[in-house]
Parts: sequence; structure tokens; C-alpha cells
Amino acid sequence: MLLTYSFDIFDTCLVRKCGSSDNIFCIWADRALGKVDRSYLKDLINSRLNAEKTARRNSGKEDVSLDDIYRNLSLESFPNLSKPALKRLELEVERENLSPVRQALDLIRNYRKKGKRILFISDMYLPSDFLKSQLRRFGFWEEEDRIYVSGEIGLTKHSGNLFRYIQREERILRCSWIHVGDNTYSDYYVPKSMFIRSRRIYHPYTSFENLWQNDMWSPYKKFLPSYLSGLARAYRLSLPASDRLAFFVDVLLVPYFLFVYKVLRDAKDRGVDNLFFWARDSFVWYRMALRLRHLFLGMNFHYLYISRKAVFVSCLYDLSDYELELVFSDTIGYTPRQLLSSLALEEDEMLQAFCADELDEPLDSGKRVRFYDRIRSSSLAKILLEKSGEARRLLLSYLRQEGFLGSEKPGIVDIGWKGNTNRVLNYILRREEDTNAYLSFFLGVKETRHPIASIGDYEAGYYFEDYLDEPEYAYNLFALVYVLENYFSASDDTTLSRYREEDGTIYPEFSPGIISDASKEKNQYILRLTEGFLDLIMESGLLRYDPSSLFGDVGVPTLLRLASRPSMAELRVLRELTFNDIYVGDRKVVLKMYPWTICDYVLKKLKNRKNDKYIFTWFDASIIYTYGFLSGPILKLKKNILSDSLIHLLIKKVISLWK
Repeated sequence: MLLTYSFDIFDTCLVRKCGSSDNIFCIWADRALGKVDRSYLKDLINSRLNAEKTARRNSGKEDVSLDDIYRNLSLESFPNLSKPALKRLELEVERENLSPVRQALDLIRNYRKKGKRILFISDMYLPSDFLKSQLRRFGFWEEEDRIYVSGEIGLTKHSGNLFRYIQREERILRCSWIHVGDNTYSDYYVPKSMFIRSRRIYHPYTSFENLWQNDMWSPYKKFLPSYLSGLARAYRLSLPASDRLAFFVDVLLVPYFLFVYKVLRDAKDRGVDNLFFWARDSFVWYRMALRLRHLFLGMNFHYLYISRKAVFVSCLYDLSDYELELVFSDTIGYTPRQLLSSLALEEDEMLQAFCADELDEPLDSGKRVRFYDRIRSSSLAKILLEKSGEARRLLLSYLRQEGFLGSEKPGIVDIGWKGNTNRVLNYILRREEDTNAYLSFFLGVKETRHPIASIGDYEAGYYFEDYLDEPEYAYNLFALVYVLENYFSASDDTTLSRYREEDGTIYPEFSPGIISDASKEKNQYILRLTEGFLDLIMESGLLRYDPSSLFGDVGVPTLLRLASRPSMAELRVLRELTFNDIYVGDRKVVLKMYPWTICDYVLKKLKNRKNDKYIFTWFDASIIYTYGFLSGPILKLKKNILSDSLIHLLIKKVISLWK
């Protein structure tokens, strides 16, 4: 018995890139009228929608065609427009916004290999020739296939009459017919009630995509977020399925694209001529900027190899307390060995100022003063000043070589947080009497950031203090540092350790660490996704509008949602995430938090040791990863504890007694 498989078309085989079907009419009206008052756009859209209602009311059929609709279209307010031109434009807009669903395409190809017959069925007003051409364009259609469209036949799947019509036309036995579609009623229950086997394949929006288009928008401001969610969904569905695909598209590509577009727009408005993306955190942003550069003529983009390790060691002129605090921005809880290792000192050099036991004793505020004095009063001082002088010479030569020093109005793009690297670099430039001023563009800045006087003029995508009133944000925002810096950088380079000079050219030298094959594969996957997503953005009509405001409205809420309420699926992607600190090396971020682990975690935090295994632990995520749906009560208890002022006082008292 020859089996026949019929497939629904919209949201099964093809999806609209623009999201909501209402957006098709917004794009259509905008293209038809150009720059006009919003009232004219709304009037034309209403005319189109009313024409469809009128056609359905007067037709006497279950469905209507596009021709029926345009026969009823009133253009009283638009005498310069013609119905044929508007109909052609609507088909053109539909064509531009259609995208294939890879799962359905693979399923159809598999059935073809097995000799199955394929039909396409749609409750739709668009003409069958148009739909056939789109199915052929994306590889769904072969010449022996048949297509049935409700608008042309006047019968619908919803009523069941279209299925009955097809059965008569194709002479199919119901027991040999399997229908596949996304609609619960018309694609599943209706054929099943007629003894046609049915299978529902469903392609929902993700929680992030629903957040963008449903949770925070007035109807007037909903168009662009809805368009963006449609693009993200269409891109996901056009690719082979993967456990991490939705995570990367929604949490990385969309916020990052919105941030880069905003930076480029703001930099152009501020007159920046050369924009330098600082390694490694800005690597994906740099790749995105290169794909968008044709939109921002007059700006040059550069990738600058720079790191805390290479910059910090360069700022020592006289070993003053201020300089040492620049280098060791946080000393409490760290050991002298950890701190001095960050300056590329060998153990035999450290032993010139400290005995072996002292090197591994964590510092407190009193020991910090003695630590600084010991450095200055020993032969280690000369070693440090010599190393710093040579490192500084190479750093400044590299910055001149790459055009950063000497650029008329440079800007830098970096992840931000506290601005430590900016502060140290600016100190060096002031000491060198270099008047080079640059504008910084940061993804985000912490409430503990350094003042503008030390880090220079900057713009930030978001500010931590705006969200600290909410406990779930206050104790989880730091997690974004770990995810964005270590997991999303997508660079195969290890950390820059220093510069070297060869034949008058300065080259970066990297730490000897090895990037695992799994990390390299992940990085290449991110870069492939980035290239494809930027292609989709530029092919779409999104950039006809200005999406620069969407980073604050879509990008930031997306990152905050990840930080405060990561899902199990997201944490399975991040389970191997580690964070590298120049003092303590790699530490896991998401752990299994068993009861005894929680007790150990609390005790370590009370001791305020900076070198324990929990230093970078994402507590809430670890609880969710360990306990799944049972994590809710545990996190609620934690939230109540942290928001209770009396418990706060008790905790402070316990900590003071402990110490």
C-alpha cells in the first residue's frame, strides 16, 4: 500500500521571518507609502484587513483568495496607489519574509527516499502558484507533488471539507494517508476525527522570543521586537537541530547584534574615526562589526590584542601605594604568590622578598601594607621596575603600531564591568604625557566601577545599580561576567601574556595554555552562527528601521533573565563553564550543590578566602542544575534570608565573631 503524506505549509514547512503575520501588513504599508504619518500607515493596513473581512462575508465560500480580497480593497484615501501594484507588493513582501523549516524539509526528504507520495495543503489566501514557487525555492517541491490551497478551492482544513475534497481528487484511502502540521485543531484533531492519521510538529517561540514580543510592549512599540523574535525563530528553524542552538541564537546573537549596532551608531554620532575592539571579549563583536561596516562608512574597525596581564605590569614607575593598588586592585584574601604571579615573576624572584611560608599566607588589610613595604624594600623592587619599563615600551610601541596612539578620535569596545584596564592604561598615558583621549563603549558596568576621572569618557549598555534593588539580580548579575567573558568570546587565542619585538614589529604572545578541541569546536560553531545570522539580518528589512534602541529594551532583559532564571536546558550547555582569573586560574562556575556542598560553600565564604574552589560559583544556577524543579523553594528561602534586615545583622555578627 502506497502511503501518502500531506504537509501543512505555514508554520510547518515555512515560517515568516518578520514574526507575527500582522507584521507583513506593516512592512507592506511602509513599503507602499514610504515616509508618511503613522495615521496613513494604519489607514492602509485597515483597508487591507477590512477588504479581507468583506470578501469573506460576501463570498459564500469557506475561504477566499488574494484576488477576492483585492477586489474589495478600498483606496479612497490613496488615489495614487493601484490595486495590482499593491497585490504584487504584498506577494513580494511575503516572498522576502519566508524561511524554510529544516526539520520539515529533512522529514519530507526522508519520506521521498522511502517512496512516499507528498501533498501540500494550506488554509491560505495566497495563490497556489506562488506557494509552489516558494516550496520549490527551498527544496520542498518536486514535480510529481500536488498542492491544495483553501483560498482557491473555497474549502478549509478547519471544517474538514478540504480533506474530503482531496480524498476524492487523489482517490486516497484514509488508512494510507498521514497528515503532518502544526495546528492542534485543523492539522491534528480534524483529520484524526476523519480516520486520517495525523502527526503534529510544533515550532514554538522560545521563552526569550516570547519575552521580546509579548511581555513588555505596547501595541505601538511591538513591531520591531516582534520582527526580531521572528528573525531569531526563523534562523533557528532553518538550521539542523542542536541542544545549544536556541541558547546561542537567543542569548548570544540577538543581544550581541543589538549591542554592536548601538555601539556603531553611537560611535558614528560621536565622530569616532577608528574603533578598536579589545581582545578577547570583543572578538564576536568585531566580527559582527566587519559585516556591518558598509552601513557605517568613514569608520575603521581594528582588533587590538590587549589584556590586564600585559597592561598592569607596565604601570610601575616608582612602586607607590597608588601604583601597587592599580596592579593589585583586590588583595584581601589572596596570597602573595597569587598576586606576584600575575606580574610574571618566577618563584626564585619572589623568594628575594618573601619566605616560602609567607608566599602562601592570605592577606588581610594589615598584611597588605607590610606586603607593599616588603616589595619596595627588597631587591624585588629593581626586578619589577625593569620588567615594567620593558613591558611599557613594548605596549606603547604596539599601540602606536596599530594606530591607537595617533588616531584623531579613537574609540574602544570592551566588556566593561569596573574599568580596571582603562584606569591603568590612562595612568600610563598620563605619565608618558600622551594627550591621547579615547571614548569607551562598554557592554555593562558594575556599581563598583572606577570614576570617569580615572577610566575616561564612556558609554555603557547597562548599569548594574539599576537592577540591584531586585535580590535575584543583585546576587546573580556577576554570573554574566563568567558567561560572556569565558563562554561567548569565541576566540581560539589564550590570554595575551606579553608583547615581543622582532625586526621592528611588535607581536602579541599568548599564555601557554591549550584551548581544548571542544572549545575550538564551540568557537567555530558560534562564528558560523554569527555569520549566518548577520546575513539573515541584512537580507531582511529590519535595518530599514533603527534597531539601536532595542539593546536596552530587548538585549538587556535577555541577559538579565539568563542571569536570574537560567533554565535546565541552558545550564546543560554551560555545565562545563570555567572562569579564569589571573590570580587563581580556572574555576568551575556551575557545580552540583549537594547539602554538604552548600555548608562547605557557606563556610568558605565566611572565611572570605579568594582561592577556594567556590570563588566563581554561580550559586542560583548550581541549585537549579542540582535540584531541577525542586530548586524553587530553596531559592525562595535564600531570597527571604537575603532580603531580611534582621537576618542580615545576625549574619554580620556571626562573621565578625568567626573572624
